[in-house]
Amino acid sequence: MDRPAPKYDVAISFLTQDESVARALHDRLSTTLNVFFYPRSQEELGGTDGMESMRLPFVDDSRVVVVLYRERWGKTPWTRVEEAAIKDGCLKHGWHRLFFMPLANGAPLPVWLPETHVRFNFADFGIAQAVGAIKARAKECGGKIAPVTALSRARLAQAEAEHKRKKDRLFHSQEWIQENVRPAIVQMFAEISRLAEQISSEVGMQVRSACSPNPGSAADVCALTGGGVGLRVVWAQPYTNVMGTLEISEFHNEIILPGEHRMYAGWDGPEEMAKYTFLPELSVGEGLCWIENSNPWERLSTRGLADKAVQLFVDLCQRAVRGEIDTTPAFYKQWRKAREELE
Repeated sequence: MDRPAPKYDVAISFLTQDESVARALHDRLSTTLNVFFYPRSQEELGGTDGMESMRLPFVDDSRVVVVLYRERWGKTPWTRVEEAAIKDGCLKHGWHRLFFMPLANGAPLPVWLPETHVRFNFADFGIAQAVGAIKARAKECGGKIAPVTALSRARLAQAEAEHKRKKDRLFHSQEWIQENVRPAIVQMFAEISRLAEQISSEVGMQVRSACSPNPGSAADVCALTGGGVGLRVVWAQPYTNVMGTLEISEFHNEIILPGEHRMYAGWDGPEEMAKYTFLPELSVGEGLCWIENSNPWERLSTRGLADKAVQLFVDLCQRAVRGEIDTTPAFYKQWRKAREELE
């Protein structure tokens, strides 16, 4: 019995943090192909069993399945459902329908992925070549590439414009910021503190942490220190109806934590050695996520950003242990330099 024509040409499976890459693929592919992309397909799942509805596009209802792969893919609730469906679909219809695209070089691949299966490394080729390769695979699997029309381009432009208008409205709404961003900052700082305590108790690293007394206010600080280094997370929002920014700063000395009644003796404090800036973003599903200025493709959840901050601190500690950074206090360096000049 012949297989019925699939409903979709392409179905995309991805982690929340990679929604921007998935959206870019969807927007470029959907001008000529029929694409299943969950944030823009939620209405198709209304009134149905969610798990089964999520399985169908990846088992039978698509010619090509695109996996935007990171090590955590297949370990979250929805991607675990999708992974099982993809494996079932490949066993039924063949592995050629699977377009496997690692987003981070060197990540260990799933053991079930055939050794001979072609992988497309996003970091090496980028979005434009990925779109071309997916279109070619869809055509090989029986899909028909429709010509780009003025109407399809207009629909894409209109969807982007509507999303931008909604983002601009919400990001200048004092009520929305109060109800969504402020609680996220509180959650992020609490998660940073929890992770620091866990690392201290379970791993034995000497980590101290503290946050400003009222997280969620106009200028908030959460800091980690120990091992000769420090890290400070600062949320700055000068105006209540304008979205703020989050900055993570690294210090090659230990720092005074919020709430500690101490002063730096004889100097102004450690010099900031590196800074990472993160901006709030509105996901396609209209939830709050975070992007780093230097890496606009990756979206982080609030918990994910907290974890990243603590990872940056642990990396600082590792570099200090290896002798890769100089943790000598700045005031001592200045004193030593002045003495050498006198001699």
